[in-house]
Amino acid sequence: MKKLALSMILGASLMVTSSAFALTSMTDSSMKAATGQAGVSITVDNVVIEQFVGSTTYTDATGTTGSAGSIVISDKHTVKQYLAMTSEADFRANFLTATGASAVVAVGPWTKASALSIDVGTCSILRAGLNDNLSHIDLAAIAAMAPAAAMGALMTAGNDYDTAAAIVGASHNGLGATQDVTGVVIGLPTLLIATSSDTYSVGVAKTGALNTGLNFITISKGASAMAILGGTVEIAAH
Repeated sequence: MKKLALSMILGASLMVTSSAFALTSMTDSSMKAATGQAGVSITVDNVVIEQFVGSTTYTDATGTTGSAGSIVISDKHTVKQYLAMTSEADFRANFLTATGASAVVAVGPWTKASALSIDVGTCSILRAGLNDNLSHIDLAAIAAMAPAAAMGALMTAGNDYDTAAAIVGASHNGLGATQDVTGVVIGLPTLLIATSSDTYSVGVAKTGALNTGLNFITISKGASAMAILGGTVEIAAH
């Protein structure tokens, strides 16, 4: 009897647990209403990526004699290192070390150290562009139109279909108010991308040619560096 009661309690608890934690799909409106918390910050430092590409072939289907001939870039080898920059001194020192130069002139303006950040909120650049487009439209005249005609007028003015539909659907009666754009805002990190090796060989390939498969030049680039000093990327549905 005790075993039966225990089994019933265990079964009931499993049913409650499974129903409580079941995944439920969200509607578009509920997703739009969901608000993220403070977002996330991500740091990237001392990531080394080494890449080797066997060959890349560019083929001329007719060549000079009517038969195919190819240029082959082979044995491509690169090594890149991604370094976080946490200060202006760090930025300039790493730049010098990565390039092997004794001095760097005008390496760029340093404002502050930044991590990679991901937030949900207003896309200010996209919003500014959309509202500038709207500023060139006779919104009062469009507001007086039937929705279908208003849609056509907005499309003619250069807005994409989804944007025009949103304006007509949500704001047709009060058209003229500033439109907001919400999406994912990605803040770029202050990051140094140093390339210590970049080499490849160039040859030819042609069926029947005496020198097919032979390389005639090997290219080796010196150390180079590129820095990301900030900026944002905005991603929004349209």
